[in-house]
Amino acid sequence: MICTFGDVTDIVWWRELDLPNRTILGKDGRVIAEAPEALESDAAKAAYAELAGKTVFSARKRTVELLEESGELLEVSKPFQHAVKFYEKGDRPLEIVSTRQWYLRNGARDAELRDKLIELGAGMSWHPDFMRVRYENWTNGLTGDWLVSRQRFFGVAIPVWYGLDENGERDYDRVITPSLDSLPVDPTIDVPPGYTEEQRGVPGGFDAEKDIFDTWATSSLTHSWSAAGSAMRSCGTSWRPSTCVRRGRTSSVPGSSRPCCAALSKTDARPGPTRRSPASSSIPTARRCRSRRAMW
Repeated sequence: MICTFGDVTDIVWWRELDLPNRTILGKDGRVIAEAPEALESDAAKAAYAELAGKTVFSARKRTVELLEESGELLEVSKPFQHAVKFYEKGDRPLEIVSTRQWYLRNGARDAELRDKLIELGAGMSWHPDFMRVRYENWTNGLTGDWLVSRQRFFGVAIPVWYGLDENGERDYDRVITPSLDSLPVDPTIDVPPGYTEEQRGVPGGFDAEKDIFDTWATSSLTHSWSAAGSAMRSCGTSWRPSTCVRRGRTSSVPGSSRPCCAALSKTDARPGPTRRSPASSSIPTARRCRSRRAMW
């Protein structure tokens, strides 16, 4: 039995064993109203209904009471002490919340892709040669796909929008991407093709991806990716929608399917957060003042 998620070890097991994700804790720190699909009996659903809307502290207390009332508790609960992680400068313990994140497939969870990357590496000339061995050891030692999304304000925006349903909720099957010749774009400012600014955030309209790229990812997406793009796509490297487990309070971050090398244009590829003059930037000066890239 594994309870996702009680600690970091649970996260590792959940990932390595490819277990289903049963989220019951919302971003507000309360138990969500919708019961997990695993609860099928009326008794289980009734018990969960008593927990819905409660804080973690209240839900934990009520869970113990329910177990005592049903006779399922083998021993009466006793006070105990154990180490609990706290978030930085906070006075509350951490609760692990699952959110949608952007990943770059790197072969860690795909043997065919991993073998293809090794094959591509073998076709290159390495100087010195031991670096080829280091590359192969590194590729074979990967244990998870590369998380490249970050919940920060300043940085290179992920150029994606999402269509909204009739209730104003994101429809993750309706991913809106810009044309390659229009890159770079900031989805929080720019409008996707076929929409108007008045449709931003309204039912039937669109919503912007508010996440940015990890700076390690943008420093890797250089001009050389243009030449390597066809090889990367041929071996199946792409963005994929997934769920990542993060600590503390995070925002919901969708994912989407999109070729990795098409995510940034040549003019948007830049080596990390360094200041660039307007003359060398493809972003108009007027937009730089109100863009998240203004700090570059």
